[in-house]
Amino acid sequence: MPTTRKEFHLGRLISALLICASASLLAAGNPALALKSTRPSDIFAPREVRESLTAYHDPTSNFDFDYPRSWQVVADPDKDSLFKISGTTSEGKYGEVKLSVVSSFHDSLLAMNMMEHEMAEKLPQYQKLEERKVRFGSRYQYTGDESKLRFSMGDMSLSDRMIFFADSGSVYCCSFICSAGESSSMEPLFDKILSSLHRTQTAHSKPTLTPGGPSKQIWKLVNYTDKTGQVAIGYPDGWHFVNNDPGKELDIKFRGRNDKGFDSELYLSRIDRPPTMSLEQFADFYEQTYLKALANFKCETTHRTTFGISRNDGLVHYCTFSVEGHPGRQANAFFAEGKHYYCVALNTVAWTEPEARDLFERVLSTIKVSE
Repeated sequence: MPTTRKEFHLGRLISALLICASASLLAAGNPALALKSTRPSDIFAPREVRESLTAYHDPTSNFDFDYPRSWQVVADPDKDSLFKISGTTSEGKYGEVKLSVVSSFHDSLLAMNMMEHEMAEKLPQYQKLEERKVRFGSRYQYTGDESKLRFSMGDMSLSDRMIFFADSGSVYCCSFICSAGESSSMEPLFDKILSSLHRTQTAHSKPTLTPGGPSKQIWKLVNYTDKTGQVAIGYPDGWHFVNNDPGKELDIKFRGRNDKGFDSELYLSRIDRPPTMSLEQFADFYEQTYLKALANFKCETTHRTTFGISRNDGLVHYCTFSVEGHPGRQANAFFAEGKHYYCVALNTVAWTEPEARDLFERVLSTIKVSE
């Protein structure tokens, strides 16, 4: 059967390559394809994507992501495939998204190198175009190894963009396939899909282990909705709600502790949105007012991302400071909705960076604002 744009029939081929990759390449000795250690490139959610997107939840893996509304979930014979979604864009360009678990490996870079080795041997006109480390996901929670490839199948030249990453002890491969001639124009859409990827935590999720350390604290979040019904946020079960500040239009605060007994506060507040103030200026105003006077204050990282049930586009800052000789941390998320600027903040003292970031990212995923 000739290969058409509408159907590439790659499932069985990719599956077979993964199955035999381990034995053949290990026998060869050194794959000589190792990545150099570089700082990961962030994959942002581009604004120029015109496709109408909808959310997809895979009940087997609990992965969630956004994809074009007109695309369809299709059957895949690959036993390691979690899901495959394909279709054409509003401009008539075909694309395919697939997520698989790579059961043979526990290291994402090794899995990528072995996969490339097999593809180079078996696919006509195979060419590797680019390799890099990337950071992606709805809260930049995943770091992985990306490889951009080109090869032929029948009379078509195809582009395959593969991202290998590890999560909860397993390695996954997210693959994006399209016509080689349309790869540049399809890349923003694939970036949008990657930037929405996250994993829903359920009561049945297994706790993950920190390498060389104890298991992470498993947070159960409880939903809070303000009296207007416009703002909802999840907060740790067992933490206490503090009455709104009567001097502010909206000021929600929760207090609690981690499992080691160290205190923390979680805030959500908003102000009227001045027409001449940008989101960046609001973030700087907030930190200038509340944080920059603290001892050893430093904004460690900042990035723009999309988060929450309401898919808010905003800024996330991770800051550090000192309190009576103890390390303090504050994570801030700033975003605009309707006539207001919002800030969500988690303030901790003597918490480790991973546990503070983990809780804050979980809280961010629950935010829902509708004015």
